[in-house]
Amino acid sequence: MKIKEIAGRINVPELGKKYWPFIAIVFIIFLATYARTVNYNYPYLRNVDSYNFVYEMQQIVDHGHILPYTNLSLAPNGSSKPAGMDLYPYSMAYSFGLLRLFVPNYSMFEFLVWAPALMIAMAAIPIYFIGKMLYDRRTGVMAAFFVVFNLAVVSRTMGADPGRNSAVLLFSFIAIALFLYAYKYVNKNGFSPRGIMLTVIAGIGLAAWGYTWIGFWYVVWLLAGFIFLKTVIRIAHSRSIAKGIKAEKRAIMTFIAAMIIFFALTVPVLGTGMITNTVSGPFSFSGIKGEGESAFPNVYVSVAELQSGGGVVTVIQSSNVMLFLFMIFSLAYLLYLAYKKRDAVHIDTFLLLLIWFAGPVYASLIGVRFEILFAAPVALGAAIFISKAFKVLDGEDD
Repeated sequence: MKIKEIAGRINVPELGKKYWPFIAIVFIIFLATYARTVNYNYPYLRNVDSYNFVYEMQQIVDHGHILPYTNLSLAPNGSSKPAGMDLYPYSMAYSFGLLRLFVPNYSMFEFLVWAPALMIAMAAIPIYFIGKMLYDRRTGVMAAFFVVFNLAVVSRTMGADPGRNSAVLLFSFIAIALFLYAYKYVNKNGFSPRGIMLTVIAGIGLAAWGYTWIGFWYVVWLLAGFIFLKTVIRIAHSRSIAKGIKAEKRAIMTFIAAMIIFFALTVPVLGTGMITNTVSGPFSFSGIKGEGESAFPNVYVSVAELQSGGGVVTVIQSSNVMLFLFMIFSLAYLLYLAYKKRDAVHIDTFLLLLIWFAGPVYASLIGVRFEILFAAPVALGAAIFISKAFKVLDGEDD
């Protein structure tokens, strides 16, 4: 009787209206994972490179750390890889180890059939929050869907293919989401105890990203460019360098504090190269394809997707032409609002999307595989445009 009374008091439409984004994101995660693993029943992984990651993950599971490569691993001279340098195989290995506590006979191969697909599907969560912070909840949900089902992303994040692409997108989105949350809170409330805590967490998120991919500087430059352009606009508006910097003091200090934490957590393990690579990253990025002095063979030369850039047309086609056009319309709309209303929220959204759009275009022109970085800004921009259209049709906006 009590259960019926409780059920009678539950307002299903109200709950649906309040929690529909949560339900949508859970469904997107399930569908994205399923679509990448359905009917996979082969006795091998999808490509040769995947087996190197399997080797590292298995070493972590069996011995608690990554053993140095043998001289035959990176012929002809061999190489070594100190433990603690790469978050991706550690995150997968410890997830597998946790799973085996409940399913002792589960194999690494069975785990890797679905784990990479689940990892990229989970990227829907930080993208949702980024979209929500930049515009609204509807934007977040649509952006999450557009990213995880982007053709370029899907083709590089299939189940049974434990490459790094899933981790690159997931951890970069987490780092950006955490920083934006800290930035918005501190900008509004100052460095209260909670503001300090959020800034520390943002720095930790950046550090986790720094341990994930050699191109970690991509996110650092994205955030630095965002803060820099905001400050320049403030200076131009106030016609005073001192007043402009003072107006953006909280934003600048949030970024500086997050970067101090980032370096404090990475430099002791990865060395001072983290600092120099952060500064020089964009200028040396094209060298990723070259045959340098690293151990032979240079995998970056052997990977076909790194041998040539995709070209602007290829990049646009891979991101969906319609969504790309929507993103352009969205940028134009945000620029109009930023200029007409001088609204800080629209200025922030425009600047972040503009920088996020420009960076991956440059990377994609160097190597076509980097077009996956282009998925997020296109998805967010398109989602903002579509969400705006819904508001106009519903009479919520003009």
